[in-house]
Amino acid sequence: MFSKNTQILLIFNFLIIFAIFIISGSTSVLISLISFYVISSIFILRLSKGNNFQRKDLFALYNVSFFFYVIFGFLAYLSYNQIDGFFIYSDQVEFYEMGNDLGSLSSISEIFKTCFIERIHYINEGAIFLFGVLAYFANLFDGNSVLFQILNVTYFGIVINLFVYKTLLFYTKRDQALKYSIYYSLFTYVICFSPWILRDIHIALFFAIAIYIVHLPFSIKRFIYLLILQIVVLEFRLSNGD
Repeated sequence: MFSKNTQILLIFNFLIIFAIFIISGSTSVLISLISFYVISSIFILRLSKGNNFQRKDLFALYNVSFFFYVIFGFLAYLSYNQIDGFFIYSDQVEFYEMGNDLGSLSSISEIFKTCFIERIHYINEGAIFLFGVLAYFANLFDGNSVLFQILNVTYFGIVINLFVYKTLLFYTKRDQALKYSIYYSLFTYVICFSPWILRDIHIALFFAIAIYIVHLPFSIKRFIYLLILQIVVLEFRLSNGD
């Protein structure tokens, strides 16, 4: 199922997962990182649509991205720990604290009500809802932490690269699509923004999905998907969805 290089990266990635767990001592972080692999494996199998070559490329791309993005995210967390605060993008404080407050509510339906019915934050409800739901799940274990939230944003960044690969297949050969996707994952603003508790990476993923859908044959179902994506982006940042 995996090439030799991907198998090596897979081993390194699981070593990284358990190293982060040992250093942080966080069960929620461990469960989150392992969940990334389970969810991504299922997603890649669906995204490859039975094409074995694409499946191998997507797993390779995922493992390369995971390796660098998670390490970068953990380094960002160590920096946060060192200075006891965010040294860049002060909005992170607000997003983390609002998510933390929502995570203390009694249920996800209460979080939904607070964000989308009462709309107590007025704007950015989609992002705040996501941070709140993640905090709620983290609180089922050892609590919501900055590291937990950072790594969950990082995961969205990793997934972007999978859609970049799938879109490039419409324009170039498979080996080139993989190569260019790896370049994109490592040398663009995606990795630069991936460890910050902000909305940018989420919005970039929604756009990456939309761009891929636009390349597919038209259908009413896909048109509905695009409408849903636009609504979601509006809830994350109004200026990006209008």
